Amino acid sequence: MIISVSGIVGSGKTTVASRGARILRNSGLEVSVLRFQSLPCFRLLPSSLNARAKPPDVNPGKGERKVRRANYRQKRLGIWRTGLYVARALAFRAYSVMLPRTRVHILNRYFYDLFTHYRFEGAVERACGRILQAAIPVPDLALLVVAQPATIAARRPRFSSEYLSAVGEGYRRLPQRFPELVEFSTDPTGDVEDLEVLILTAIRDLGQLTPNSLHSRREPGRGAQP
Repeated sequence: MIISVSGIVGSGKTTVASRGARILRNSGLEVSVLRFQSLPCFRLLPSSLNARAKPPDVNPGKGERKVRRANYRQKRLGIWRTGLYVARALAFRAYSVMLPRTRVHILNRYFYDLFTHYRFEGAVERACGRILQAAIPVPDLALLVVAQPATIAARRPRFSSEYLSAVGEGYRRLPQRFPELVEFSTDPTGDVEDLEVLILTAIRDLGQLTPNSLHSRREPGRGAQP
């Protein structure tokens, strides 16, 4: 079984992944928590978020904090980059078949997160979005970790306001595109009991699914159009 955990920086993805793993282990299940971008199936492919494409940090004056992702702007999704993402999706599909079926695999981040960094403003870009959306497999449980903008800003004061605003709006739109996403709030602290019920219910309902089921769970036409 595969569980993905997505969310903006400061939303609590790592905390939710760790708590989810503890909940499952306490229930007697074997669990592995994996950083999605570091999976071995991606090693031969360029990074999906190229460091050169990131806006530079602003070096402040003496005694001030560095501002991260200053002057941030969302990018355009072109044909070449779409091809790269589709290749990564295919690589992950092959990799997921080899994951031990007796374990629950929790992925910190997933393909969903990259959609928040693009504008989807033209016909070509929207078509690329649809192609990519069709290519990525659906996890058995897809969690979207959310928190109020003020909470995110307080947790990550070093990130620029333009970055938090633009990407935050992208995350708010994600469920329109991917209705399988289940939101879990960490604002202000989240409710561990709610998380336990959510995860254990998914295990009960989907416990017979294997990573192979990722290849067939997305229904044709499912999700909003970019």
